[in-house]
Amino acid sequence: METRRTVSGHFLASFAFTSIFLIAFSFARLFFWQWFGNAKDPVPGGVLAEAFWIGAKFDLRLALILTLPVFLFGGHQKIGLRAWPRVWSGTMVTLFVAATLFYMFDFGYYAYLSSRLDSSALRFMNNPFISLGMLWESYPVVILGLGLTLITAAVAWAVFRFIGYLGTHYYPVKHQFKPWALVTILVLFGLYGKVSWYPLRWSDAFFSSYSFASSLASNPVLYFVATFKNRELVFDKEMTSYFFERNMKGFLGADSNQPVDFSRKVTPPASSTPKNVVIVVLESFAMNKTSMGNNPLDPTPHFQALSRQGLLFNRCYTPHMGTARGIWATVTGIPDVEFQRTSSRNPMIVSQHSIINAFEEYEKYYFLGGSVSWANIRGFLSTNIENLTIYEEGSYQSPKIDVWGISDLDLFKEAHAVFKQAEKPFFSIIQTSGNHRPYTIPEDRDGFEVKVIEDAEAQRYGFVSSEEYNAFRLLDFSVKRFMEIAAEEAYFEDTLFVFFGDHGLAGYAGDHAPKAVNQLEINRFHVPLLFYGKNLVPMEARDTVASQVDVLPTTASLLNVPYTNTTLGRDLLDPRFDETRFAFTIQRDKREIGLLDGEYYMLMNLDGSHKTLHNLRAEEPRVDVSAEHPERMQKLSDYCLGIFETANYMRYHNPKQVHRD
Repeated sequence: METRRTVSGHFLASFAFTSIFLIAFSFARLFFWQWFGNAKDPVPGGVLAEAFWIGAKFDLRLALILTLPVFLFGGHQKIGLRAWPRVWSGTMVTLFVAATLFYMFDFGYYAYLSSRLDSSALRFMNNPFISLGMLWESYPVVILGLGLTLITAAVAWAVFRFIGYLGTHYYPVKHQFKPWALVTILVLFGLYGKVSWYPLRWSDAFFSSYSFASSLASNPVLYFVATFKNRELVFDKEMTSYFFERNMKGFLGADSNQPVDFSRKVTPPASSTPKNVVIVVLESFAMNKTSMGNNPLDPTPHFQALSRQGLLFNRCYTPHMGTARGIWATVTGIPDVEFQRTSSRNPMIVSQHSIINAFEEYEKYYFLGGSVSWANIRGFLSTNIENLTIYEEGSYQSPKIDVWGISDLDLFKEAHAVFKQAEKPFFSIIQTSGNHRPYTIPEDRDGFEVKVIEDAEAQRYGFVSSEEYNAFRLLDFSVKRFMEIAAEEAYFEDTLFVFFGDHGLAGYAGDHAPKAVNQLEINRFHVPLLFYGKNLVPMEARDTVASQVDVLPTTASLLNVPYTNTTLGRDLLDPRFDETRFAFTIQRDKREIGLLDGEYYMLMNLDGSHKTLHNLRAEEPRVDVSAEHPERMQKLSDYCLGIFETANYMRYHNPKQVHRD
C-alpha cells in the first residue's frame, strides 16, 4: 500500500534538479580553474575565493532558471510530473545536455581566444563551413561527441528512474501554503543573487584587475545571454563635437574651421618614380612570441634579421584582437569599436574612404590563401578599394592543405608570380593565415625543418603548444623565402614592404615577457611593425608608440604620395604628433577601452567608470597609480574617450571618395 508523503513530489524534484545542476556547474568551474589557471601569475587567495563565491551565485541562478518549470508546474494535476513523466524527463535531460554542450563550446572558445563565450561568437555562423572545418581539424570532435553521448545516456536513465519513482511514491500534499511561500521566497532570493538594491549582474564578475578571476567568476550561459543586451553601438554627435574641440582637432592636426571636420590634405614633395607597395598582414604575429620580443626560443630569426635592415616600430599596438577588425582598422584608419559583430559586417557603414585609393593608376591586389567570404571582407574590400583584384581559394595552382586554404609559403609564391608580371605599379595586401589552428605544416615546405620541443617548454615562453611554435617558425621562414625570391626580380628595388601582425594573442605571454605584458594582457595588442625597402626607409628601430591605424598614412608619406586623411591614422614620422603618440585599445569581452602612451596604460569601462592607471615599468603594473598621477590620468582618459567617440562617429561619416573621373 502506497504511503502518503508530507512533501509534494515536485518540491523534491525541484530541489534535486537544482542541486544536481549546481553541483555540475561547480565542478565545471573547478575544472576551468585547474585547466586554464596560470601558475606563473596565480590569483591571490582572497580574490580567488571572491571569484568562486560570485560564480556560485551565478551558478545557482542558472540552476534555478533551468529548474523553474518544475517548481511552477511540476505539481499540476493535468500537466505535472505525475501526468506527463516522460515529457518532464525528456525536458530535464535536454536542458542538462544543452548546458553541458554549451560549457564544452565555452571551454573550447576560451582555449582558443582566452575569453568566455559571448554573443559575438555568432559571427562564426556567417561562415559555417569554415568554422566547422576549423573545429574538425583543431579539436577531438569524435571523442567529445562520444563523451557527450555517454553523458546523455547516463543522465537520461537516472532522470527517468527518478521522476518515475516520484510519480508513484510522492503525492501532492494539500494545505502547503507556508512551504510554498517559504520556497518561493528562497527561489526569488536565489534568482536576485544579492542583498542589495541592485541584483547580481554580469559585471559583478569583473571585480578584479586579475583578468582570469573575472573569467572564473562568470557563468558562461548567463554571460552569453547578457552580451545580447546593448549590442548596437550608436554614435553620439554631441560628445564627438565636444571632444573634437577639446582635444581631437589638435590630435589629428585638423585645420578646418568647420565643426567636426576631420579631413586634412597631405601634400608631400612629388616622387619621381612611383613605388610598389606590398603590405603583409601576418596572422597572430604577437610581439612576445617573436625574436624581436626577446623570446629565448628564437622563433623568428629571419624576420629579426630583416628588421635590422628596415624601419622597425617596437611599440606598435593593434586596437583589438581579431583578424577582420585588424583589416578594417588598417584599410580605414578607424579602430573597429563594434562589440558584438565587426564593422565590416555592418551594412550601414560598408562604404569607407581609404588612403589606398590615393595610389592612383596603381594595380590593386589582395591575396588570401582561403576564401574571402568571411566577415563580409570581400564586400568591404571590393566596395572601398578601386579596381581591386582578389586572389583567393580557387585562384591558385598550389594545393589546399587545410580549412584556411593553401599554405603561407605557397601564398607568397603565388603573389610573387603576379608581381613579376605586373606592367604597372601595384599596391598589394597579402594576408597570411597558417599561424592558426590547426597549425598545419605542409609537406612541400622548401627545406623548413620542424623543431621538436616539449609542450611545456613552448608554454613557458608564450606558445600554447609545440605545434603553434612550429607554425610561428614556418611563418617566419615563409617571409624569408618570399624576400629571397623577390630580391631576384626587378620589382624588388622599387617596392616598399610593410609587415605587421593583424593582432596579438591572449594568454600567458611567457617567462621572458615584462610583467606589464602578462598582468595587463598587452600581448593581445602588441605586434611588430616593419617598413622595409632599399633606399626608401632608414635602418633603425624606434620606440615610438604606433597603432595599426597609422600604417597607411605612414606608407603614403614615405613614398611621397599626396592623400586626403579623414580618419584617426597619423604619419608616424611627422614630428607634429610626437607629444601625443598613443595607442587605443578595446576589449569587447570586458567592454573596456584603454590608452597606451609608452609609460602608462589607462583603462576604463565603456561608460567611463572604473578608471585605472598602470605604470608599465612598475614592479607590480597591475596596481592602480591614478591617485599618484592625477594629471596623467586626466589626460589619458580624455584622449581615450575622445578617440572612442570619434571612431564611433567616423564609421558613419567616412564615405568612400572617388579619385578618378
